[in-house]
Amino acid sequence: EAARELRRQLEATGRYEVLLTRDRDIYPSWEQRVGVMAESRADLFISLHSDSSQNSGVRGAAVYTLNDRAENRARQRAREGANHTSQADVNNILVELELREKRNQSSAFAEVLLEHLGSAGPLLANPHRQANLFVLLDSRVPAVLVEMGFLTNRADHDNLTSASYRRRQMTSIVRGIDDYFANRGDEMFADRETIALPAR
Repeated sequence: EAARELRRQLEATGRYEVLLTRDRDIYPSWEQRVGVMAESRADLFISLHSDSSQNSGVRGAAVYTLNDRAENRARQRAREGANHTSQADVNNILVELELREKRNQSSAFAEVLLEHLGSAGPLLANPHRQANLFVLLDSRVPAVLVEMGFLTNRADHDNLTSASYRRRQMTSIVRGIDDYFANRGDEMFADRETIALPAR
């Protein structure tokens, strides 16, 4: 529901093309999800999730970007998929440049996004986190995983199951996306940005 609400709001702006990694009640593999953003050459990939914890007192949203171990996995994947020619050194340099830009842009987006998410509801302590998550591994597309809150916390659970709260939280994400592209200097009204989302 959250991804569909985010798609609705993004498409209503007229500035974005939104691709869902699934639009039916199926569960694609992580490889297939990453493939959606790779094939579409998406400008952003946003994975939406609800978290859980053994501590029912833990609550709040967080945004994850790839950590060093995930960057190494992304590097290996990119090199395996590269065109292996006598220009191997050139390919490796291009992979490094892509990875550095992707990591920088992912972190920049995460920071902007958190500024807006904080206006919609509580944030987890140290809400910009890094992890070795498969959905963040494409070497070219800036990607974040958003944990919208904790189903194991009563207040978060009530928010996550509330249509009005979901609308408010997705509106904050749209504002973060707008700010990200504006700060990056993209001409949003000249070309539509492509955003890949999971359907949750």
